[in-house]
Amino acid sequence: MFNAPGFDFFGKTGTLESQRFEPLSLFLFGGREAKAKPRACPIVGIVYVESDRGAAERLTGVSVFADVVAPVLRERYGWGDKPCLLVRPAGEAP
Repeated sequence: MFNAPGFDFFGKTGTLESQRFEPLSLFLFGGREAKAKPRACPIVGIVYVESDRGAAERLTGVSVFADVVAPVLRERYGWGDKPCLLVRPAGEAP
């Protein structure tokens, strides 16, 4: 998912039961670059997916993370080839 050596990434999947929805799919994640001067932003988050009862197809938190969240982390937060856009050297214009 991330082609970046030197990154620490942790994820945990889970399923919850609910009275209105079944099942609730979760993916909890966090990560950071394990370097003295990282170029990537540290991250932490939760993907929470509710499915209607009896739905034919169900998205999972992991699939939403892989298809939606991970590309944004690679593009804007330094988890790919580009540096984190939230961290700029002093005096550099946005």
